[in-house]
Amino acid sequence: MVQIKILWGGTRFVFLVGDCAYKLARVRIARAILQLIRHTVTGHVRERLDRFGRSPHNAIYNYFLAGVIANREEYYISCRYEDVAQVYSVHLWGLLSIQKRGESLSPLDINLLRAHPLWEMILRNKGGDKIEAVKQFAKFGPVIKLVDAGRCDLDPGMFP
Repeated sequence: MVQIKILWGGTRFVFLVGDCAYKLARVRIARAILQLIRHTVTGHVRERLDRFGRSPHNAIYNYFLAGVIANREEYYISCRYEDVAQVYSVHLWGLLSIQKRGESLSPLDINLLRAHPLWEMILRNKGGDKIEAVKQFAKFGPVIKLVDAGRCDLDPGMFP
């Protein structure tokens, strides 16, 4: 029997089925409304909108479709850096991405991770939290690859 594990993050649902990971974009309508109310009350609307785009229209688009954007960014990064980032087997317009699952890293692998060309960038993106940064990588045979790079605050221009 195939075991299914369901995970979720800020922008996507991830279904782990067999040796594949299915990343389904979330459209965050209810959360967007609640966040808008919260930031209106605290007076931080402009600051929060600036994070997603200078124009209010772009900010709303980027917020609602952050999961689609994350899947697309991750796909393009993986195509450009095949040797260090996981390549997808299927990518459906950003709505769904399917990739092969790797193995979790062992303590020895974590020591080797410091030499990975994308380690420092991911570590900075995770605010220096090494535990969260390690979760973004997996082992495929002898090779460690980045498997989760799709974040709206991750600038592809930061990649080497």
